[in-house]
Amino acid sequence: MFCLRMVFSRSEHSLSTLDQELCDLDQECSQRLSELKEQQQQQLLTLRQEQYYSEKYQKKEHIKQLVEKLTTIAEECQSAQLKKLRDVCEKEKKDLKKKMDKKRQEKINEAKSKDKNVTEE
Repeated sequence: MFCLRMVFSRSEHSLSTLDQELCDLDQECSQRLSELKEQQQQQLLTLRQEQYYSEKYQKKEHIKQLVEKLTTIAEECQSAQLKKLRDVCEKEKKDLKKKMDKKRQEKINEAKSKDKNVTEE
C-alpha cells in the first residue's frame, strides 16, 4: 500500500509539474504573441507613415509639374496675344498713315485747284 501511495504521489507530483510547465509555456506563448502583435503594429505604423510621406511627395511633385505646364501654356498664350496685338497695331498704324496721306494729298490737290481758280480769275 505504501508503494501504491508513493507511485500515486509521484504521479500527482509529475502531473503537477507538467501542469506548471504547461502553464508556463502558455504564458510564454501569450507573451510572445503579444510582443509579435506589438512589433507588427509598429511595423504597420512605420509603413503607413512612409506611405503618407511618399504620397505627399508625389502630390507635391504633381502639383509642381502642373504649375510648370500651366506657366508654359500661359507664357505661350501671352506671347501669341502680344504678337497678334502688335500685328493689329501695325495694321491700324498703316491704315491710319494711308488715310492721313490720302487726306493730305486731297488737301494739296484742293489747294492747287484753288490756286488755279484764283489765277484763272
